[in-house]
Amino acid sequence: MTDVTITADNLDAYLEQCMTLTSSRTADDVTEQDKIDEAVRNQHLQTISTLYYPFKPLQVFHAKFSDFIYNFHYASPGTFW
Repeated sequence: MTDVTITADNLDAYLEQCMTLTSSRTADDVTEQDKIDEAVRNQHLQTISTLYYPFKPLQVFHAKFSDFIYNFHYASPGTFW
């Protein structure tokens, strides 16, 4: 989602307005449609994140596996047996 009216010149004012608006909201002000819209937005962000970083779980696995192999190799004899 992109708001084409936001520029470098008015970014701070826009963010200030957003923070003021959201901080003054109460639970009663949030409608069911707002909740649905937020859930859809979160799902889209999750999908984009998954598509943008498809190998992130493999990178995490590789890092943990590499640590395991390093620790296994350099452990004193009898530590794992």
